[in-house]
Amino acid sequence: MLLTATQGIAQKIDLSQFDDTGSTNPAPIILISDSTPDPYTHPSTHPKSIADQMEFANDAPHGDGIAKVAFSGKIVEIIPEGDIRPVSGVKFYQLNDNMLLKEKRRIELPFTSDSNGDVAGPVYVFGAYLPLKSDTNNWVVYQTGTAIVSAEVDGFESRVFNIRYRQPSTLIIMRRNKDVQQRARVVREPRDGSRAPQP
Repeated sequence: MLLTATQGIAQKIDLSQFDDTGSTNPAPIILISDSTPDPYTHPSTHPKSIADQMEFANDAPHGDGIAKVAFSGKIVEIIPEGDIRPVSGVKFYQLNDNMLLKEKRRIELPFTSDSNGDVAGPVYVFGAYLPLKSDTNNWVVYQTGTAIVSAEVDGFESRVFNIRYRQPSTLIIMRRNKDVQQRARVVREPRDGSRAPQP
């Protein structure tokens, strides 16, 4: 369903960059825009799914901590002419704590989007651990939380989304602030009604 929603965008953006396997087919992506909200809003991911597949020590207490997950994606805007343009210099702030305590935070993450709109980096989230039955000193993450993140850059409205374990690459469409859009219309549409030359 998400790939269907991005078919029009795929004509403008080479989505093969999202494919971690090196295949010519685009990997699954998440599209976050005004019309396609973030699908990952649950505070934790894969509860029990990994625990059921692995042999953990019976009746072992679990441990709470943090886990590092990878995030990658592309940040773009759709300009009035319909073209898609990368948005560079986007900063990312984590808005929640890492222990699922529902405490508000504003922690700047150590990455920004480059001139192509590409972004990648590590994010730390809640992690629940259990020891393996075969090696009780080896504790493995079996459940993780999500990071609530705000993407922000001058001239655009902030876009809040979630980052989770094994999240597909994320395509985020930013929207310019209304006052910026209004100034752009004034420049392109002179008061005498004539059409200004387009750059």
